[in-house]
Formats: sequence, C-alpha cells, structure tokens
Amino acid sequence: MVQNDKSPEQAASFEQTYDALRRAVEELESGSLPLDIALTRYEQAMALVRACNEILDQAELRIQRVGLDLPAREPAGDSGAPKRAPHH
Repeated sequence: MVQNDKSPEQAASFEQTYDALRRAVEELESGSLPLDIALTRYEQAMALVRACNEILDQAELRIQRVGLDLPAREPAGDSGAPKRAPHH
C-alpha cells in the first residue's frame, strides 16, 4: 500500500470523494451523456472508487494500530492480582 503524503488540508475527505463518485454515477445512469463524455466520466468514477478504497484502507490500518495499543482486557471477575495459595 502506498503511504499518502498529503496533509489533511490537501487530501479530499472520504465524504467529498464519495459525493463526487455518487454524482458521477448519477450522470452515467441518466443515459443522457454522449459516449465520449460518458467514457471520460466512467474513468473519473473509477479513479474516485480507488481513492475511496485507499481512504478506507488507511482508516482500517489506523483502527488496527489503535487496537494494538490497547492493553489486553482481563476476564470478568479477575482483578489482575497475583493468585495466592490458600493458607491453612
């Protein structure tokens, strides 16, 4: 996977990219575009799909990293204190 070197201000958000994709799909589905424009719009839409997937992949990696930083949870009822042998 390629690391994205863009700052948050430069990179389009997922929502912006997805909205542009949605609009492109609506145009294509309308059937009113001439073939050459429809092909160009399709190519643009596919680039937007790749961009959305890359944003989602990066988000997934961030979630996984956060999960790795969390301490393991103790089973219910276990205080985490060392177990001692009972005294008689």
